[in-house]
Amino acid sequence: MGAGKESTVTKKLKDNLLDLAASQCVKFPANFVDYIPRKWEKHGDLIVFPSTAFQEDFWDNFDKETLWREIARSLNVKRLARQDKIQSNDYRSPNVSMLLGSDPWALHIDNKIRFVKF
Repeated sequence: MGAGKESTVTKKLKDNLLDLAASQCVKFPANFVDYIPRKWEKHGDLIVFPSTAFQEDFWDNFDKETLWREIARSLNVKRLARQDKIQSNDYRSPNVSMLLGSDPWALHIDNKIRFVKF
């Protein structure tokens, strides 16, 4: 993607969040686009956002369940999670907080090898 170009997925997410904000009478700051994540990991029907995603105060103005469902619909998945701090165990295990859905396990296929993650 060239500099300054917006991906179709990011545009769809932005447009749907604007519509949701209007329906819930939520005012976005002028630079709200800066707060919409542009990167995430997709594992089957699960998207894992970076730890900083959707942490700004204005996201608290939304009904959370409706917000997560709209984001999942926009990204064509059923489950959403956000990365947390790495666990301080011998394996430095990843930690996620589920935003939508309850099962953090996902099948990941790499070079025809199947891995179960999280």
